[in-house]
Amino acid sequence: MPLVQVDFELDLDPDSAWELFGDFSAPPRLAPGFVTDCMVNGDIRTVTFANGVVARERLVSLDPARRRLAYTVVGGQPEHHHAVFKLLPLECGGTAVQWTADFLPGALAPMFQGMMEEGARVM
Repeated sequence: MPLVQVDFELDLDPDSAWELFGDFSAPPRLAPGFVTDCMVNGDIRTVTFANGVVARERLVSLDPARRRLAYTVVGGQPEHHHAVFKLLPLECGGTAVQWTADFLPGALAPMFQGMMEEGARVM
């Protein structure tokens, strides 16, 4: 199963970063311009991206103690999709973000890689 991982750093302390990443409705604030809209209904959010892609994502787990959020795309093109944001403290006081996604079919790898890299640049 293909796995895409994008690692990046934020100039925010881990608690401040978690306030955004731990908020399931925050994608437009996390990645303004990359994400243009997000509507949450229970544990499902509908996220609209600037490139026109609309994804329905289900919250799988939210672990504030580990600063970890997992979600999956439901319906749509991938047969399987599972993604995780994990935040780690840096010695300098900032935050390292590890964003992983596994999915099927493998042919979607370039799309997921590109979207995740663009999202990370915006964040």
